[in-house]
Amino acid sequence: MVNLHSPIPLIKYDGIFDIDIIHSLVKEFMKNEDFDFEEKTYKQGRGTFGEEYELEWIGTREETDYFKTGIKVKMHTWDCEPVEILEKGKKAIKMKGRLTIEISGEVETDWQKKWNKGISKTIKKMYEYIAK
Repeated sequence: MVNLHSPIPLIKYDGIFDIDIIHSLVKEFMKNEDFDFEEKTYKQGRGTFGEEYELEWIGTREETDYFKTGIKVKMHTWDCEPVEILEKGKKAIKMKGRLTIEISGEVETDWQKKWNKGISKTIKKMYEYIAK
C-alpha cells in the first residue's frame, strides 16, 4: 500500500462555517467520483472555549482487480459556538470557531490477495518495484 498523505492541514479556517454543508460536500464528492463513503469517526465534546468536533470520512474505490484507491478527509474543529446569522434574508444557525481539514490518499495493490503465491508473487514484486 502506498500512502499519499499530506502531513499538514490543507485548509485552516477561523470564522463562521456550517458543518452540515461540509459533510454534504464531502459525501457528494465521493458519490460523484464513485467512492464508497464511510464516516469513520464522529466525536463531539466540550473544550475550554467551546464545542470541539473530530470527523473522519473514508472513500474507497476498486479501480481494477489489482488496484484499489482510497481517500481520507479529516476535519477537526474547536472553540466552536453556535451563532445566528442572516442568510438570504432568513435567520440561520451556523458555527463560529476554528477548523482544519486534511486530505490524504492511498493506493492499495493486490487488494484481493490473488498475487501472493508462487510465480505470481515474484511477478508482483517485480511489477511493484518497476512501478515505484
